[in-house]
Order: sequence, then structure tokens, then C-alpha cells
Amino acid sequence: AHCAWLSRGMPSWLSCLALGLVWAPGVYADSGNARVSADSSNVGKPALDSRAASQQALSDAEKTLALIPSFWQSGSKRSDILAPARETDASVFQVEEQAFPRSYLESLASMLLRAVFDGPAMQGLGPDFGDAYTFEVTATREGLAKLSDAVGLPLDPFLDHAICKECNAFFVNAVVLDGQKSSTLPGPWHDFGLAMHRDESLGSFTEPASEKAARKVSVLYLSEMDSAGGELEIYRGPSLDMRKIVMQQTRERCGGGAPNIVKRCEEAVVNEVLALDTVGRIAPKTGRLVQFDGRHAHGVRRPHGEGLRVSLVLEQFAYADAAVARIPTLHSMKNSKPFFASSELQTHLGPRLGSSLREQSWQDCMGRDSK
Repeated sequence: AHCAWLSRGMPSWLSCLALGLVWAPGVYADSGNARVSADSSNVGKPALDSRAASQQALSDAEKTLALIPSFWQSGSKRSDILAPARETDASVFQVEEQAFPRSYLESLASMLLRAVFDGPAMQGLGPDFGDAYTFEVTATREGLAKLSDAVGLPLDPFLDHAICKECNAFFVNAVVLDGQKSSTLPGPWHDFGLAMHRDESLGSFTEPASEKAARKVSVLYLSEMDSAGGELEIYRGPSLDMRKIVMQQTRERCGGGAPNIVKRCEEAVVNEVLALDTVGRIAPKTGRLVQFDGRHAHGVRRPHGEGLRVSLVLEQFAYADAAVARIPTLHSMKNSKPFFASSELQTHLGPRLGSSLREQSWQDCMGRDSK
């Protein structure tokens, strides 16, 4: 009865989580072992009292860790989910292996890393992205056609392969995570490089009531990790309800205790809750292309071991004409400064980031740059 479907259509197991009733098998069972009635015999009461006192001495975090199976706790290996298990999830994501020639991938990775780490490397686009080195580009279709030349990266093969025909606004960024760097994300996302989120990078240009999330997100892996970690996880829910439940569960179940115990508890609870809603888990592998519905919440696990997890991301939006008219034709930034292939382009295009990038203006800039 406690786990009935909620009025907003939340499935029963989600209701249980929201009510704090899912901990471990048998914890809330109506069994004689789990409960002692008010009029039961006092036989064995000292032993029960001793056990209760021992339990009371434990913090909530320690109690939770004692109940959660080891495979949800820190250090457990997560298996890949490279195809949706349910037919109803078939449209959520697709994985394509060896999507591009090795020579192209190596060249793109080398040039992308040079661009990211040339000068001060920009980290993060907000608190949930604080561990990622990146640059960010906003573009309309007109601007996207100029992007490779503008930033000096060979992006055209990737863009031509991944582009969504009905999409008219785009956000391109690199995601570079260092496997030897400890996570700086706020709890409970200790085991994440990018915390759970939806891709709404251009949402500020839309009307308040309209859909802000990307119609399609394309992720091209340009490296792979020697050790575990770095997986992209895609969740079933098209909203961030699960994130709210994760935050609620970790607050209620991981209070008190030493900081390292609380951290372990939060990691375990996050794993337990998200396991119920994970439809895809895709490890980084050079040349692997993942394309998914950007309306689904997703996150990136923290990589472990030596090396960098390198990926190129294209968020694609299908907005109303009025919204597209507000989007810069080409807006390229790194470290809050214009990011272009040369100082000449930066000088001439930087001040006009929000204006129309007319063909003659572009040709003039390119001609001036080549002199």
C-alpha cells in the first residue's frame, strides 16, 4: 500500500524510493524477525537491547552501508549497457563503433587537446561540470558551416555524420576528464566527472514554456581508459525527478559519521538508486559514437587511472524561428574569452559574436587572416 503508483505516474519502485522505503531486502518486511509486537514475550530481551544499543551507536551512514549490497559500493565494476534492454527504450540511444577512420580520430584528438590546453584550460560550465576541461561553441546552421575554419579544428566529418536534419541550433564542446584527478563535484556526485543533468545549453534563448532540452546529442569518444570509469550513463526518466530522489535519499540515509564514511555511503546510495533507472552505460572507446535523446537525464562517471577521457559533444536543438533569431550565428568561447583559430579571426569576429555572420564578412576575415 505504501508503494502505490503516485498521481503523477511515478512507478511503484520510484514511490518506494521517494518514501524512503527501499533500503535492502527484508528491511521493511512484516516478519517476526524484523518487528517485535508490544505484547510479545520478554524472552531474549537483554540480547535484543544489546543489539539495539549497538545499532544506535552507529551513524546513519554506517547503518546504510551495512545494508547495501557490496556490488553497489565503491570500487565495484559496472557492466556496459550498449543497447536498450526494453523495446520501449529503443529510441533513447544508439551506439556506433568505429564511426571514423583511425587517422581522423588521432588527428582530431591531438588538435582538440592542443586547443583545450593552449593557455589556461577552462574547467566546467557550472557546478555540475567543474571537473571537465572544455571550450564551448554556440551556432546556428549558418555558423555551423563555418565552425571548422573558425576554431581551427577538423570538425566537418563529425558534424556531417551526426547532424540532425530538423535541428537548427547547436552547441559544441569538448569534455576532457583527467583520470588521476580527484572529483571536486559536490556530494553526492563523488564518483562522477559530470553530475546528472539534461542538455539545455541553449535553453535561455527559448520561451519559458517551450522545450529547452536538446533534440539529439552526439558524443564521439577520442580516447579510452586503461582502468574502469568514464562511462556515459543515460537514464530512463525524461525529467530530473530521479536526481531529486538521489539527493533526498542521500540526505536521509547518509547523515552523521566520519566524512569518508559519509562519502562511501553517498556513492553507494547513488549507485543503488540510479541502477533502477539506467538504460544505457557506455564506456569510452576510441571511435565509438553515441547518439541519444537529449531530453533524457544523463551523467558521466569519473574516470580512474592514468590518461585523459576525451570526447567531442554536439548538442542539437529544434527551436521555433523566434528563438533561433536570438541565437548568435557563431559564438565561440574559452575561459570567458573569444576562442578562434587565430588572433586575427578573434579580433575581427569576436566583437560581432552576436550579429549575423554574412558571407562577405566571413570571406573578408579569412582573406585578411591568410595574409
